[in-house]
Amino acid sequence: MKTRKRWSIAVVVALAGSGLGASAMGQVKDHHGHSHAEVVPAKTFAEVLMRLRALANDADAAFTKGDLHAADEAGYQIGVLSRQVGRLALAQGSGVEKAKVREANLAGKDLAKAADEMHDYAAEGKKAETGKQLEEVKKQLAKLEALRPEKFICDMHCETTKTYDSAGMCPVCKMALVKLSEAPFSSTIGAAGTVTAGKPSDITITLRQPDGNPVDKIDTVHEHPLHLIFVSEDLSYYAHEHPVRRPDGVFDLKGFTFPFPGKFLAFSDFTPTGFGNRVARSDFRVAGDGGTPPALTLKEDYDVVAKVNGYEIRQRCNGEKFFVGKHSFFRYGIEKDGKPVTDLQKLMGELGHLVIISADLKDYVHAHPIELDDESEKKSDAKKDDHGHDHEHHAMSPEVEAEARKVMLANGKPSDVVFHAVLPRPGMYRLLAQFQHQGKVITVPMNVDAQMPEGGMPAAKPSGGHDHSGHGAKP
Repeated sequence: MKTRKRWSIAVVVALAGSGLGASAMGQVKDHHGHSHAEVVPAKTFAEVLMRLRALANDADAAFTKGDLHAADEAGYQIGVLSRQVGRLALAQGSGVEKAKVREANLAGKDLAKAADEMHDYAAEGKKAETGKQLEEVKKQLAKLEALRPEKFICDMHCETTKTYDSAGMCPVCKMALVKLSEAPFSSTIGAAGTVTAGKPSDITITLRQPDGNPVDKIDTVHEHPLHLIFVSEDLSYYAHEHPVRRPDGVFDLKGFTFPFPGKFLAFSDFTPTGFGNRVARSDFRVAGDGGTPPALTLKEDYDVVAKVNGYEIRQRCNGEKFFVGKHSFFRYGIEKDGKPVTDLQKLMGELGHLVIISADLKDYVHAHPIELDDESEKKSDAKKDDHGHDHEHHAMSPEVEAEARKVMLANGKPSDVVFHAVLPRPGMYRLLAQFQHQGKVITVPMNVDAQMPEGGMPAAKPSGGHDHSGHGAKP
């Protein structure tokens, strides 16, 4: 009989967006025999460049975290999309000068070659070679992007979809215009009237593409097209909701009640088809006369026991500090009546969900449990992720898997759920884990303080987009 431990590897998402440009159309096999989601064809030259840039950024972030599987997937998809460049550059209205169409076609081929080699090296677990080819991918993509006249837009969409031919300042909000290729997806929160604490409100969520147009196609991930996370400004309140999409594309959340007045934030977690997972943030204010409770002061938790609805949850961190840019493991042992809970139910298709939000509300991390097979099972039991990708042989990079197995030998029990994440910046983080048992959802808060590692770390690369603090529609 096979035995498995419950573990997790994180999906880490920056507010400007991250993820793989996968679709949910079907499955294809590469020459390694690995399954990949079929890539949605790009419709325009501008679209293919935007998607290629997003994938290159995703590959860069994945490689930095040591996630060669994600880099492998990104390389595969860049290769597929790059082969569409010549046709799209030739199409009428592409924006590419006729004299440069051939140059665009050759640049697309060079990019495809570099991406294919990166894909091969990543699939074989060759980290150094993958990194070298990733730099070549970025070099070839930069050549390709130079052939396109850059457009600029206000990423607050003050003028909806209006674009400009040069950099400048938005005439409405007076913020600097950004390159359309670097603008993030965004969300707008609205309501029919004033949202008041203690009273049900009908809330709407509108998701927009970087060009300001509404998001058209969205993949269903973890059983829903949109995961809407509400938090209070001090992170004392947390809600995970699933609005329903209307025929016009707007999402409805009917009869939602906020517990107290004050400033709240909404993280819209979704996967636009062809672009991969994205997170958009909106902030808004809830009215009311009841008064706001004293602000929560976040203090780090170490190996504590939380009591939630009759359950004891041991948050085992092995008494170790958490460091920025390092692999961090968060281990949850769930007990009831003094006995380990070994029959957790799937919650949105997973054994647990972990949302991590920085105290300054700028970083959002989402982790989902997967199973780390015993060594004897690794070659015989491939697993599928949300997009149906085959994870056999490269579910995690060897570096991450080795550290995960080290944690497996530390204190704890086989029934524990362990989440893996890489914390991007120093400071306090609020961890909000959710599990389901006997039809009840258990929400467990925890706080950690990420320290700068000895000797520091390289400066963070610019994400391309603005810090959206203080912006967003107010219902």
